[in-house]
Amino acid sequence: MDLEYPAVSVSAPNLTGVGAFISAGKSFKFGRSVQTGVGSLVAYRSMVQMNCPDTRWILMGYSQGAMVVAQALKYFKVGELVYAGMFGDPELYLPEGRGAWPAACRGKNLSPYRVFVPNCHADNGSLGTRNPYEIDRFRGKYGLWCNNGDFICGSSKNLFNNGGHVEYRNGAYSQAFAIVDKILTTNRVSTNYARLMRETSSEIYAYARQTEYFAAPGEEIEIDLTPSISIEHEVSEYLWSFDGETWMANDAVILRSFEAGEYKILAKVSDGFNESDVLEILVHVGNFAGPVTLPAPTTLKLLRQDDNIWLYWRAAPDGAKYAFIKVNGLGLDYVDVSAGETRISDVEYDDLRDIEVAWMDADGNVGEFATIDMANFGSEITLGD
Repeated sequence: MDLEYPAVSVSAPNLTGVGAFISAGKSFKFGRSVQTGVGSLVAYRSMVQMNCPDTRWILMGYSQGAMVVAQALKYFKVGELVYAGMFGDPELYLPEGRGAWPAACRGKNLSPYRVFVPNCHADNGSLGTRNPYEIDRFRGKYGLWCNNGDFICGSSKNLFNNGGHVEYRNGAYSQAFAIVDKILTTNRVSTNYARLMRETSSEIYAYARQTEYFAAPGEEIEIDLTPSISIEHEVSEYLWSFDGETWMANDAVILRSFEAGEYKILAKVSDGFNESDVLEILVHVGNFAGPVTLPAPTTLKLLRQDDNIWLYWRAAPDGAKYAFIKVNGLGLDYVDVSAGETRISDVEYDDLRDIEVAWMDADGNVGEFATIDMANFGSEITLGD
C-alpha cells in the first residue's frame, strides 16, 4: 500500500542571484507535510490493527517518506514490525563516517542498520541526524540505503551531485525485498508478496556490508559478507578470489591488509544447491588525505523585520563563492557571497527552530554549517565579531 499524503520535495534549490530574497515558506510546508504523513500512517495502522489484530508490518520510506516512517514507528508495538527500510533518508546517522579518514573506509565499526552505503564518508543527512537512529525495541529490524551521489542522505556534499537520490529502484528495493523475503521464510510466513515484488528471479544474493575500501599500506580492512542471502536455504560457502582466477574458501568475514595499489576482489556465496552469486569489491590502498571542506562561517548577523529576517555575513574564506542557507534543516537556496546579505521571507516565527549557513564553492561543494538556535530570538542575533 502507498501512503497518500502531500509530500514536499527536498531536491536541490536554484540559484537566486546576488541580493535576492530566500523564501522560508518551503521549510514550514515540509515540516507540516511530514507530520501529515505521520498522522496518516498512524491512523491507518490503528484502523488495520483494530480489524486485523494479527497484522504484521513492513514499512519502506524513501526520502521524506523515511522521516515519516521513523517518526511513526513509536506508535507501533514490538511484535507488529517485521522490517523498516529507509532509502535516501535526509536524517541519516552513521557515526562511523565521521572524521577526515573514518572507520567506515576500512569496514570497521559499521552501524548494524547500514545495508548499502558505498560512500564511507557518509555520516549525516542534509537535514541533520536522527540520533539514536533506531528505537530500542525495534533494534535489528532497520535497514538503511544511501546511494553514491545523493546529497539528500549525505553521501555527496556537492549540491549539484544528487543523481543518486532517484536511483533506488535500480537494486536497493530488490535487496530490501530479499531481506524481507528471508525474514518471512525463516519465520515460516507466506512469502508470496515479497516474491512478487522482487525484481530478479535469483534465489541467492551476494551482499557485503561495504563494497569499496580505502586504507593505508599495511592497514587492516574488514570485509563482511554476512548480509548475503539464500531465500530457500542457508549460505553454506564463501569463496574469495584475490587474483580473479583462483578461488579460496574462507569465512564470511575476513581481515586483510594490502600494499599500496588498486585491488579488485571477487567474493562468491553458495548455498550448496547449485545456486551462487558473485560480488565485486574494490580496495584502494595509499596515503590518502581526507576531504577538504570550507570552514563554518564565523561572522553572521540576523535582524528581524516583520515576517522577514535579514541575514548578513562577512569575511568569507578563499574559495567561497556562495552562502548556502537552511531553515529548520531544509536547504532553501544560495546567494553570491559578494552580496554580503540576503532577506529570508515568509518566516513563521512560532515554528522557526534554527537557521544554518555554510560556504559553498563554485563547483557546488558545501562546507561546514554554522547553526543559530532561534529559540530565544528577539530582534537581533550576532555570531562572531
